[in-house]
Amino acid sequence: MLALAAALVVVPVTGTAAGATAADVTAAGATATGAPARGDGTVTVRVVEEVDADGLYDRPAEKGMPGVRVTLTDDHGTVLTRTTDADGAASFRPVGSPLRGGRYRVQAHNPDLASLHPALAGHGDGPDVIRSPIGFVDVSDARDSTYTTGFWAPGGQRREHPEPGPEGRRGAPVQIGDRVWFDTDGDGVQDPSEPPVPGVRVTFAPTSSGPSLTTTTDADGEYYVGTAQGLRPDTTYRVSFDHRGVDPGGLPGRPGAADLTWTAREAGSHRLIDSDVDASGGSTVYVGDPGYVNHTVDAGLTKALRLTLAKADAKTRRPLAGAVLGLWEDTNGTPGLQRHSPGGDRLVGDCATSSTGRCSFGSLPAGTYYLVETGVPEGYVLPSEPVTGPYALTPKNASRGTGLLVRLDAEREKPCGGGKKCA
Repeated sequence: MLALAAALVVVPVTGTAAGATAADVTAAGATATGAPARGDGTVTVRVVEEVDADGLYDRPAEKGMPGVRVTLTDDHGTVLTRTTDADGAASFRPVGSPLRGGRYRVQAHNPDLASLHPALAGHGDGPDVIRSPIGFVDVSDARDSTYTTGFWAPGGQRREHPEPGPEGRRGAPVQIGDRVWFDTDGDGVQDPSEPPVPGVRVTFAPTSSGPSLTTTTDADGEYYVGTAQGLRPDTTYRVSFDHRGVDPGGLPGRPGAADLTWTAREAGSHRLIDSDVDASGGSTVYVGDPGYVNHTVDAGLTKALRLTLAKADAKTRRPLAGAVLGLWEDTNGTPGLQRHSPGGDRLVGDCATSSTGRCSFGSLPAGTYYLVETGVPEGYVLPSEPVTGPYALTPKNASRGTGLLVRLDAEREKPCGGGKKCA
């Protein structure tokens, strides 16, 4: 096999994609008779073999690659599939198909996982700049779109490293990337219609010795750090995302800067379109051997959510001060709260109700939570089951005002004979 790379290029054309049949379409939650996209432009994909790992599609040296599967996905999970032709081209015309929305996810599927890596992404704009094998296009309002990505085989017949095998790989570059986006629905998954977030500062700090490397997400929310920027192979880095420089005014709902938080980590089943950072915006990444490329280190921002507890006397409805509760986040996906087992759920924090009978937990990502009552006002008793929940927090139910309001009642101590308290 030639040690080459496959690169995906979307070039604007007009007309309906040739060879499209009903068999090309699969739908999740949609049917072939669903409302088609209207006014969408054309997405044409060309897959080429990238040979010099320079982040650019160099013509005529780099040729089209036939037989590569390419998919276009909408917000509803509907998928349109094409296979590149003899010239490495595949065209999509969403109008007349079940696709809806005008904004779609493009993916070029690696035809040889054992040998090919994603090609190194280039910097800048234009149809010849290579980007990640999975990306996003906007063809609403009859706009055509251009998108470029690729694969390559480090250590083979590359111009600057013609020796095959380990000798050819020794000087091969490495690269880490991909995207920061605004998770509008807070589910931790990159939906095609969810916008990118430019201006996020991304820092790579080696866990051993060496300087830190810093870049900033571009207009498409993308970032790439590689050999040219000082990234080293066989090295572990702590990657930190800092959104303090972001202007949130253009984001859906116009959240304030203080309202932004990182979305749920590793949500869903598709590791290429999830968020990889923890609540502090950090992730640990290992850069492998020369030639290693990883375009899956994504980070999702979302509007911070809030949960408010209201504690009252069960009979009089009078607000009660002094109730103490802990909030736990379901972090392992196992039904029910696990507080003490290895790999259990995470304690977010504690709060005590004020004279209004309320206390709140803020800056929460979307997810599932439990409350645990640990203290009660004098004259009241802890419930026999102190755990309540699960409570599902979403941008829809917990992003405004007090957020999700949970009302809990408190029972008084029952006196024993003679009006005395029971021991």
